[in-house]
Amino acid sequence: ASETTMDLDDLGEDGFYVDGAAPGDKAGTSVAAAGDVNDDGLDDVIMPTLKPGGRVIMLCTRWAWDDTAHWAQEEQEFKMITMKALLGDAETGYASYWPERFTTENLLEKRRRNPKSFARQYQNEVVPDEGLVFVNDWFPRFDWLPSEVRFRLCSWDTASSQGRNRSYSAGWTMLVTPDWHIYLARLVRGQVLYPQLKAGIRHQANEDKANFVIIEGKSSGQQVIQEYALEDNPWRVIEWQPFGQRGSPTRLEANEKISAMCQQGMVHLPSEFFMRKASGESWLLDAEKEIFSYPDGESDDIVDAMCQGLYWIQGQQQEWERRLRNRLPVSLDWQTDRSQAWRKAAV
Repeated sequence: ASETTMDLDDLGEDGFYVDGAAPGDKAGTSVAAAGDVNDDGLDDVIMPTLKPGGRVIMLCTRWAWDDTAHWAQEEQEFKMITMKALLGDAETGYASYWPERFTTENLLEKRRRNPKSFARQYQNEVVPDEGLVFVNDWFPRFDWLPSEVRFRLCSWDTASSQGRNRSYSAGWTMLVTPDWHIYLARLVRGQVLYPQLKAGIRHQANEDKANFVIIEGKSSGQQVIQEYALEDNPWRVIEWQPFGQRGSPTRLEANEKISAMCQQGMVHLPSEFFMRKASGESWLLDAEKEIFSYPDGESDDIVDAMCQGLYWIQGQQQEWERRLRNRLPVSLDWQTDRSQAWRKAAV
């Protein structure tokens, strides 16, 4: 940004200078309250009158994922210059962008008092980069998958709608080590129709050699569970009741337990090296964006799939340790018992 110079006051007939954009206003009007311009105003009024080769410069604060700035960047190919009041990080050190007005200490104190407000007002971030419920620093990064694995799990949050406006389905592959560390090894996500969803769940489970496949027991997931129950697969399907419904904890209770597990460094995300050299896939950025923006992100299918898997694993660890204390058999045998009584006890 320091190398970019623009004469904001002298665009003349060749462009527009927009000071302020309405946050996520899609009501169909051209100009929102207080003179702020929304995406309809840009699309219906400003852009059609712009001369070829002309420019539009818009100054705004990021308030929501689907705000006018996002629309301008995605739909109109605007170039975005992001200015942050607080530069750097904890490892390299922080510095104020404008120390004469805001000292570094003052900005750090503002962030400590209200991270969410600070992210939007001072950093041009819809949510803090470091995370809200789940904090970036809690997740150790791995370059290689562990050599010893207790069991492998696939956890799926399935779409709640079909057709053109169908939502995303997301499935994690998780590897659990003998000391109960959890490696988030793979993410599959997409807007797919039911036949592709069912085939995708099976393909992931077979390719990643899963022992268990947890599927949320609602919407399209309910149908997948019922059809898999009639098949002979090498992995066991476990129906998961969504958080807040009968038989499952509330969302708040689950978040507290899962975030405590993450805070202890028990949940591992892949490094850029792993993604580049070992997997060849590119899902990590999407996963990080949703995990660390939760619950204020654009969607929560990735987090829901992660949380139900982590919560179930934590329950298995507690049952495993109880069996050890009571000198009961501890192996995958008790986990593959298909009785309804075991299913209720495990959840």
